[in-house]
Amino acid sequence: MGLFDAPDPLDELVGKLVNLTERDWRELDYIAERLAAAGVKSPLTKKEATRADVIRQFIHDGIEAFKVEHGPIPLTAPPAPAAAKKKPAAKKGGAK
Repeated sequence: MGLFDAPDPLDELVGKLVNLTERDWRELDYIAERLAAAGVKSPLTKKEATRADVIRQFIHDGIEAFKVEHGPIPLTAPPAPAAAKKKPAAKKGGAK
């Protein structure tokens, strides 16, 4: 990718929830603290590593391992969001 090329929209961060056990969160905090103590910086913020950085790296490594074992992952366009249903407009004047 050249310096002035438009960024790939698939590389943008998208916030979605992750449900993990309390043990997993504590272990991620421990790993992040160890990395920060070792001077590891976040590639996004350039500050000390956080558990979000650890999660992103684990997911990236897992996807790469999956690709090695199973081959490339075809990326298709996500389904278009359903159109919002319009609510009927409130009638003026109230009920009589």
